[in-house]
Amino acid sequence: GKSVAMSEGAAGAAADSPPLPATVEEAAAAAGVDKAGYTDDDGKFQEWPSIGSLAHFVGTCQRCCFHPKGRCQNGFECKFCHFEHEKRRSKKRSKKKDGDRQEETYAPKSPQPHASEGF
Repeated sequence: GKSVAMSEGAAGAAADSPPLPATVEEAAAAAGVDKAGYTDDDGKFQEWPSIGSLAHFVGTCQRCCFHPKGRCQNGFECKFCHFEHEKRRSKKRSKKKDGDRQEETYAPKSPQPHASEGF
């Protein structure tokens, strides 16, 4: 079979997500936004932080998993969104909790003395 290399930030991307834009023009056309930039909450014109960020305001972007920690080396050319997103829960933590719950569910309970036994 073919092996598929994961591109930067794609680890958290859903399988049914739209394809990533190849150019700023393509991204702007897909999102229906100005390719030069956007107006922030204060009414100031801002340049896009990355090509992938153009789809942020229409809700079809895919977050860059490297940008929040300052490790994205692609800058503006990054195909993933560099705007802030809600924090995700750690998959490791949730799997551990699920595993703990299963352990508790299937683990035999140690016998407890009855109050009438005088313990």
